[in-house]
Amino acid sequence: SSVSRITTDFSSLVEAWLHRELDYYYPIIYIDAIHIKVRRETVATEAFYVLLGLKEDHTREVLGIVNIPQESATGWQEVLENIRSRGVQKVGLFVFDGLTGLDEVVGKVYANSMKQNCVLHFQRNLNKHIRKTHREAFCKELKDVFNPDDVFYTTKEGVDNLKSVLGKWSKTYPKLKSTTNRDDLDTVFTYLNFDYRIRRMIYTTNWIERLNKSFRRTLKMRNALPNPKAAITLMGYVAMEMEEKTYSYPISNFKFDDNFNLNNV
Repeated sequence: SSVSRITTDFSSLVEAWLHRELDYYYPIIYIDAIHIKVRRETVATEAFYVLLGLKEDHTREVLGIVNIPQESATGWQEVLENIRSRGVQKVGLFVFDGLTGLDEVVGKVYANSMKQNCVLHFQRNLNKHIRKTHREAFCKELKDVFNPDDVFYTTKEGVDNLKSVLGKWSKTYPKLKSTTNRDDLDTVFTYLNFDYRIRRMIYTTNWIERLNKSFRRTLKMRNALPNPKAAITLMGYVAMEMEEKTYSYPISNFKFDDNFNLNNV
C-alpha cells in the first residue's frame, strides 16, 4: 500500500523533477548503476543508472535516474547525452567504476573532462585473481601504491609503483600481466592531480554508493517492484528528500583553499 500511495502521489512530481533543466557546469559527477528486481510480466533484475553531481556551490544534486535493463557503456552514453541535452555542457571530473568501455564513452560525450576510475573497484577486480592466503599481503602493497595523503605523490609515481607491484605478483598470478599492460592506468590515479585534502572524496564512488544504499533501504519494503516506473518514483522520492536535507549543505572541505578552483582544472 505504501508503494502504491507513493507511486500515485509523487509520480508526476518525480517525472517533472527527472526532466528538469540542469546547471551548465558541475565540478564532479559520480556515476553508478543499482540493480533492482522489477516486474515486466515476470520478475527480473534490471539496471537503474544513477548520477550524482557536486555543484559549484559545493552542494550535491542527483542529476538523473534512468532505467535501462542491462548496464553497458552504450547505455551510459545514452544517459550522458540525456544530461547534456538538459543543460550540462561542462564537467570537471567524472568518477566511475571499472565497467568496460565506460571511460571511452565519457570521453566521447565530454571530451575535456578528467576521469577517475574508482580505486576500490580496481582493487577488488585485482583481488579476484589472488588466493585468500596471499590477499592480505597483496592488499597491503596496493594500499601503499594508492596513497592519497602524500602531498608530493604524482600520477607517474603511482603508475610506476603499481606496475612494479603487479610485475612482482604476476610471477605467481600471470593474469595480472594484462592489467600491467593497460594504457589507461593513469585514470586510476587522476585524484593525485587534486589537493591531498580532497582526494579521499574523489578517488572512489563511495558517495554515490551511499546514495544507492539509501535507495535499497526504501526498496526493501517489497521483494520486487510492480514495474520500473514504481522503482524510479520511489528512488526519485528518496533523492528529492536527500537534496532537501543532507545534500543541501555545502561540503566544507572543498572550500579550504582559494588557490584551488575546480572550475580551472
